Amino acid sequence: MIELFDDVTAKEIDSQNTIKYGIEPLMLQESAARLIFHRLNNGEDKWKKITVLVGKGNNGADGIALARMMFIANFKVSIFYFSKEEGTAEYEKQKQIAQALAIPVTKKLDADLFIDALIGIGLNGVLRSEMKNFIDRVNALDKPVYSIDCPSGLGFDAPYCAAIKATITFALGVGKLSLYLMDNRKWCGKI
Repeated sequence: MIELFDDVTAKEIDSQNTIKYGIEPLMLQESAARLIFHRLNNGEDKWKKITVLVGKGNNGADGIALARMMFIANFKVSIFYFSKEEGTAEYEKQKQIAQALAIPVTKKLDADLFIDALIGIGLNGVLRSEMKNFIDRVNALDKPVYSIDCPSGLGFDAPYCAAIKATITFALGVGKLSLYLMDNRKWCGKI
């Protein structure tokens, strides 16, 4: 049986592992992106057009790293940057690499598959209205969505105000209680 942790504890464990083992966040992002890429690349589904939805935090950095791997492997992929604001150092580094490779950027929601890398377990409180509205738009498309770490908007402390309705959730790191709460489970799809 998997041990489950609330989001705050899961985030603390990630931070402590970084300190204890010296594993830099960029290394974790590359590892996470590679695992998800292999799942997408070896899966039965072959998507014609993929859009990676990214926020400005480390979850967004995971998404950009994944988009880069897909781009290099000749997937038809684009990145939708939700925010124009400066992000975490890891996000900015991944964005810089993506720009150097000229990975296509889009402001349209017209893909066959969306990768949700908007918000990870770092959600504090409730969503801002513009993010809530964006999540509602994505859900209304009724397209497959694969979430990185957890569906954006889902949290332990605020189970639902708006959350991405994921087809698949690629849970990373330690087990997260928020993915298994009865009220949240319907948003996670296959974990």
